[in-house]
Amino acid sequence: MTRPPMTWKRRLLRLLAILAAAYAFWCTLVAWRLHAAMFPRDFAGRPEAPVLHAGWTRLTHTPADDPRASVEAWLHQPADAAHASRCVVFFHGNAELIDHQLDLADEYAQRGCAVLLIEYRGYGRTTGSPTQAAIVADAIAIIDALPNAIDRAGLIYHGRSIGGAVAAQVATERRPAALILESTLTSTLAFTRRMGVPDFLIASPWRTDRALPAIDVPVLLLHGRHDTIIPPDHSRTLAALAPRTTLVELDGGHNDFPHDRVAYWDAIDAHLRTIP
Repeated sequence: MTRPPMTWKRRLLRLLAILAAAYAFWCTLVAWRLHAAMFPRDFAGRPEAPVLHAGWTRLTHTPADDPRASVEAWLHQPADAAHASRCVVFFHGNAELIDHQLDLADEYAQRGCAVLLIEYRGYGRTTGSPTQAAIVADAIAIIDALPNAIDRAGLIYHGRSIGGAVAAQVATERRPAALILESTLTSTLAFTRRMGVPDFLIASPWRTDRALPAIDVPVLLLHGRHDTIIPPDHSRTLAALAPRTTLVELDGGHNDFPHDRVAYWDAIDAHLRTIP
């Protein structure tokens, strides 16, 4: 017995069902790939056992949402810690470890600053899985547990790449004295919207564009003129959103920024002098 011919309505419904399934698959694939690209932990390398020199203290935090995880942080206090003018909380890029930030910490130490380096879940010796909610919650908990010798009113958050987005989100919960955002994105939605993916599917949107207008502190934006991973338009957009913002563009791309380290630190020094 032959089947009756398919009507145009049934053909249309079948086509719509196929298109809907293809779109759902596409959105799921983009969201999954975004998370993998956002947290490429394998590219950060395998850490060795930490060898902390004089002035460094290793801190650990057990997250309430994942008691099996252990989050590592390193705190450096100058020899005369009682007279440290500031404490810089540094958030690294998504293919780095806190182990890679010792040169930067040394630069800040020479300026009389204490330095706190916080590792992300799933990176280095820190266990667990990285998400926006987890990383921000861990940072807040570690900041809240800092020794009393650290003046929380004088904290400066400095973040590189995705770390700038971390710094901005933490700043909405624990207000710093100032922000330094380096090669930072407006949000991950700036990329996924171009691919037709709905916002609600993105678990880690990193809305720096929403965070900055809500934080009334001095903000320094540093960006490489030739950055093709997070183009400088991201920082230009952010500069227009917050009233107390200074944008400094220097030669360099994303992973090789900055070419001119003297100009880079001159910009940071000038920013530090604006903090009350």
